[in-house]
Amino acid sequence: LGRRSGGREPFYSEEPGRLLSSDRLVLMLDMLTTRDAHRRPPPLSTRYVFLDRDGVINESPAPGEYIRSETKFRLLPNAANWIRLFNALEFLVIVITNQRGVALRLMSEDDLARIHRKMLVELAAKGARIDDVFYCPHAEDSCECRKPKAGLVYAARDKWNIDLAHSLLMGDSDNDEQLAAACGLAFVRVVDGHLA
Repeated sequence: LGRRSGGREPFYSEEPGRLLSSDRLVLMLDMLTTRDAHRRPPPLSTRYVFLDRDGVINESPAPGEYIRSETKFRLLPNAANWIRLFNALEFLVIVITNQRGVALRLMSEDDLARIHRKMLVELAAKGARIDDVFYCPHAEDSCECRKPKAGLVYAARDKWNIDLAHSLLMGDSDNDEQLAAACGLAFVRVVDGHLA
């Protein structure tokens, strides 16, 4: 499986293609905490937000390119704000990211670790906490963890005892949306660093 490394804005519900109108992301998080009211709510520690990395937390590289070193890593303006909101609402935050550049030998896993260390440090300086990072370093069609396959989510679920039905994925691609649908996660689309 993958490895660990230390105005009105609409958003999408857990039902693919269904757009919810709201100007506050917090409404969706509230929905996740209160839906299935006939069931006992899960402990706060089982509710998570999964974040894609490139295009959600940091600027995406050009098509076909990769963030190969920490010097190329640039936080997006809204990322820390979103993560601080999740932290305040006691959702734990996990990054899940495909990093095929490792398989292509464009960067090493040590390079990737340095990139993720910079991400954690820069977010922490803005009061935003990431609780864990899972990544897939493999080539396409060679594993079960490369998104949109569910291996990264399932690895995180097994480690952290995550209630997927009360969790959320924010991503910028169709692969992320397909992953959310496959795992029963609510999905929020990000485009150019903003909620779609």
